[in-house]
Amino acid sequence: MPSVIQHVLSVSKMHQWNSTSPDGNATDSGLGDIERVLVPILDVLILVLGVSGHSMVVSSVTGTGTDILLLALSAADLLLLSTLPFHTSAIALQHWPFGDVMCRLVGFLGSACSSASVFTLAALAVSRYLTVVKPAKAYFLLSPKRVSLIACLLWIPACGLATPQLVFRSVGTPRSTPAALICFSFLSHRGQMIYGLVHFVVAFLLPLFTIAVAYVGIYMFLWVSRHQARAPQVERYQSRVTQTSAMLVLRGKIR
Repeated sequence: MPSVIQHVLSVSKMHQWNSTSPDGNATDSGLGDIERVLVPILDVLILVLGVSGHSMVVSSVTGTGTDILLLALSAADLLLLSTLPFHTSAIALQHWPFGDVMCRLVGFLGSACSSASVFTLAALAVSRYLTVVKPAKAYFLLSPKRVSLIACLLWIPACGLATPQLVFRSVGTPRSTPAALICFSFLSHRGQMIYGLVHFVVAFLLPLFTIAVAYVGIYMFLWVSRHQARAPQVERYQSRVTQTSAMLVLRGKIR
């Protein structure tokens, strides 16, 4: 699934139209004619692949705890993909033609969906850790109702991180190209830097740390179990656990 590509492109497109000078005026994006043609073609390809792939995930879920998180992840990515045509049009036209309200809404939706998607990936890693390392606790904690509640609650910090996009984002006229309207985020370079740093820590570093700890815990558990196992029944059980974990990790990497 092209989730990572979608996030990278969404962040890139945000900042192409978020560039601000120290005095608060937007700077020229500097896109050439090649980019104006190539970027829309690539965006259409990503849109088609993303929508078709995530639609297959949505149609194949069975209602278990992990599948609910996968469904939430696909829903966040599909919403993120819905913002792609707006950014593509702005790049192709070299100005923002959709007005101030859509500038705010598209910025808010893109930021909230990308954050919610990353938070859901971290929740998936934790659920896989519990399933492999503490299956009894996982059976109690990862009920469909609890997992659904967690998937919904993850949108609270995601929307909180996206709120500045809704409040401060606006359409302006840069000095370099006074005839164009550019959708940019903040009125000062300092505000842009602070927001970018907070977003990077909360929506990237912390989820990445959580994912790393969860999978390291899985690998350590399997390594210790393999060296402590003696009885043939235990050996067979550990082999099944290893295969299950490998399939889970592979599934996560394919996404």
